[in-house]
Amino acid sequence: MESFPLKRHQKRHLRAFTLVEIVVAIGIFGFVVSGIILALLQLNSMAAFGRSISNAKELCQEHIEKVLTVPYDSAGAIPALLTNQVETNNVLIFVNQDDTTVIIPGQRTTTVSKADVANPLNDPILNAVLQITVRVEYKYRGINTSYEMYTMRTPD
Repeated sequence: MESFPLKRHQKRHLRAFTLVEIVVAIGIFGFVVSGIILALLQLNSMAAFGRSISNAKELCQEHIEKVLTVPYDSAGAIPALLTNQVETNNVLIFVNQDDTTVIIPGQRTTTVSKADVANPLNDPILNAVLQITVRVEYKYRGINTSYEMYTMRTPD
């Protein structure tokens, strides 16, 4: 049998991709890349929200430490910071996002009240135990968000 050489147009067809194959491949590649980009943007958004919660927690913790370090003697005068009260202050929460700092306004509410402690022997120290609640509230990307911490304070 005699073998016939391939014609010129048949050789070209065997070596190249068709236009349809190239368009389909580009479409699949674009679909995959856009999915990856959307996932990364969502992760960045979630990380920024986590940073805002972390900063709110830091504001609560700072105020709790301040309350815990004030001298408190049940026999003497109660410091103004520990009087039974509800105090609200404006605070700023800083979030680094896309190489810029976003400042979120919020409010810190501190509530100081007498703790509900069982005291069958009427111990004066247990009567002087205070419960301190610190809550930071703010709105981040249209979502009302808050963080709250509690502590108890006994006389020194």
